[in-house]
Amino acid sequence: MEFVELIKKLGYDKVDINLIKRLSHLLPESNKRKAFISAYNDGKSLDDYAEEIEKVIEKIECIPECDSNSMGHDELLAYYICEKLKKKYSDINQHKYEVARDLLDSIPVLIYLHDLFKGLKMGGGIKNKEDKNALIDLLQNIFSEYDKIASIAEEAPELIYIENKEKYPITIISPLFSDIKVMFESQKTKDLDEHILKKLDLKRDEICTIISNEKWKVVAESLLLKPQRTWFSGSDIAVIAHMRGAFYAYLLFEGASLVSLTSPFFDPISLKDLLGSSAILRIFSYYLNQEIFKELRISTFFLPVSSNFDIELFNTPYLELVTPFTVYITLDSILLFLPNKIINDSYVFEKIVKEAITKTLETIFGSDSRKYSKDTVNEILEIEYNILKSGAFSDYSRNKNAEFLNYFFALSQAVEEQRVSMIEYSPLLSLSNELCDKCKTRKAIEENILNINVEYRNEIFGRKERLCHICTAVRLAGLTFRLYAKSLDELGNDLLFIVGKINPYIASDKNRAGQLVNFKNILEELIQYKKKNLIEKIENMRRQLKDNIQNLIEKNKDIAEKVSKKFNKNLEEFIKALNEEYTGNSIDELIHHIDINNEINDNLIVFYAIEYPIVSDIGALKNILIGREKSIEGSKELIEPLKEVKKLISISSKLESLPTELTIQDSIDRRLSQLIEFYLLAKEMIENLKNKKAILVPPSVFSNLFMLAINFDDFRKDAEKILNTINNISRSSYLKYEKPIIEIFLIRALSNVPVKNILQLVNSLDEKITIKRAVVYIPIYMGRGVMEIGDPISLESLKVPEELEELLEHLDKLSEENILLKERFITEIKYDQKKLSTARLLK
Repeated sequence: MEFVELIKKLGYDKVDINLIKRLSHLLPESNKRKAFISAYNDGKSLDDYAEEIEKVIEKIECIPECDSNSMGHDELLAYYICEKLKKKYSDINQHKYEVARDLLDSIPVLIYLHDLFKGLKMGGGIKNKEDKNALIDLLQNIFSEYDKIASIAEEAPELIYIENKEKYPITIISPLFSDIKVMFESQKTKDLDEHILKKLDLKRDEICTIISNEKWKVVAESLLLKPQRTWFSGSDIAVIAHMRGAFYAYLLFEGASLVSLTSPFFDPISLKDLLGSSAILRIFSYYLNQEIFKELRISTFFLPVSSNFDIELFNTPYLELVTPFTVYITLDSILLFLPNKIINDSYVFEKIVKEAITKTLETIFGSDSRKYSKDTVNEILEIEYNILKSGAFSDYSRNKNAEFLNYFFALSQAVEEQRVSMIEYSPLLSLSNELCDKCKTRKAIEENILNINVEYRNEIFGRKERLCHICTAVRLAGLTFRLYAKSLDELGNDLLFIVGKINPYIASDKNRAGQLVNFKNILEELIQYKKKNLIEKIENMRRQLKDNIQNLIEKNKDIAEKVSKKFNKNLEEFIKALNEEYTGNSIDELIHHIDINNEINDNLIVFYAIEYPIVSDIGALKNILIGREKSIEGSKELIEPLKEVKKLISISSKLESLPTELTIQDSIDRRLSQLIEFYLLAKEMIENLKNKKAILVPPSVFSNLFMLAINFDDFRKDAEKILNTINNISRSSYLKYEKPIIEIFLIRALSNVPVKNILQLVNSLDEKITIKRAVVYIPIYMGRGVMEIGDPISLESLKVPEELEELLEHLDKLSEENILLKERFITEIKYDQKKLSTARLLK
């Protein structure tokens, strides 16, 4: 086939280097891809390559049906692609060149989505290349290079060239603390799949239904929970973080820039503005990404967009699944990773921002809201954005490209270029002649139009408040998060604000791009911790069961005689051991000798543990005791902890021949994974606080801050439980940090202290907190005109409740003044300035 004929069949009008590069992905070998591109640049014939591409296209065929038991995640992706294509073409065998065109136009999206279903199913699938579906082969050819670059960037250098990594145990490692969260025997990926599916409340045979019914929220959640790889140096990377790493590697082949875009919606005066600022920025991020895809002429046909799209999806991890150009979001900015062809042309970028703002407003006000507009004059919105870094891969070496990927995202404070521009947008609703009461720059929406168009008018406006399109949209966006909306007045006047912030990074050892962590030592510490817990459980069980076992022995003399005869001990010795505290003297023997089976129960385990070395034969003891009386059958609460310790000890023994001191690299995938774990920890903490709080800024996947408030009296009543809940964010870290990666601010303030002031204070303290700890808690008191910032403390070392008053003192040092201030503002002033000054000194 001639190259011209191939292009005609694919439906392209012209050929340029961008099309050539996309076509190269249909060639199976990387050397041929490079030669194909070089041949085009040198003006050589491309007919031979056209014949190879033709063969690939002709082989495309769909996977006939979904089988979640036999398919791996690559097969599931191919099945999903086929399902999308079948909806467009009734028979893809009759439309193979149209299918190839759809794939070519979607190359960047397919690279990004290459592990879309890995969160649901990690391993499995077809092992023999001869049996592999041609579409699966083609998809792997498309994403393989970028997948490998991202993997090398994440991988410990010690393991890059090591084969048989499947000998390592299957783990989930914390990207924040490097501790072991989950561990299974090597090669048992099915156990890991089942662990994640259980968290999602799913069964394996439901996976195909999830895909067919486009349950993208569930798919997105699975990508947060599942690690990209199973061995130590990659099992701290979330799948979705790796997907982005591969996508960013693709962009760097063409050249790309990190761009910080200041939120045009952030100017919080009230709590409604704060919640709305967070919500509208997520909606804006979605449309910004859609417009970037559109400008780059990248098809989003395969992007997971639900057919029954609901605005509430913006408040779920689904948003992060479909916004790969957004690296992460802060409260007042978006960090974007953009191709240079967009950011180098200010007009193009500003056009994208303008379209995204318009679609954001249409989503919030309603797509038919323009019928209420009589205005022809556009409104102005100031946009500020900074180009932080620009670059491109300059080498075909995967290792060097992976190194550059890590270097590129190691953000510094420097700004290469700062830009400010004015964006014009067309008002959706008619404007009045009055200025907005909040921003004081844009015209307010006409009053009678608001009454018609804004359903929740009384919930978003103050009394006689008039707002412009942008300020009204911010308030309305907050209703997207109605789950969280609560007035601070409902909580009371005296509040504890909890603000959590993360600054993701990995500190580097000297002469090393990362830091060494010894996972064998971490596992040994975990085993000792599990043993200690097992000893405590056995002792607690001994207290509960000793009378039952003693009565059983005394009641059944034949049992006593058999036991005495078997072990050459008299009855008094058994009973004496039952009444002594168990401190774990036999725990290693118990773990080593006991055979876990259906006949084992808590009574038997406890009796063996506390009577050792009197009783050293668990088998004989089982034969004597089991089944004699119903009461001896007992519970089985100790079985799982005992199994877990035995499993970990077995795994540890197999690590002797494997490298376990590994370098944790500072990669973009790892930083994104830190953001994900921060989100999951914050979400769990907030759920455990139940109804005690108001959520002011909800946590989200790639966001660096959350904020909530609790009534201070409620905190005092249940301080131990609340502090323990907050402390769940922190754990002992095996990673060293030069300054805290997570800061939790505990701020005592009256409800009328502006939230903007609280946020400004939190941001101002960032550079001042230099304590070398993973997580710190900073107690702060904010009053009218007075403020006290306590020393950073560690709740890990806090002995609750013994040292609880010490923490409360940090938060409550100005309580005397607080009482005076309340009196001052609620009633007429009863205290002169001298007495107020004295109260301040009482701190």
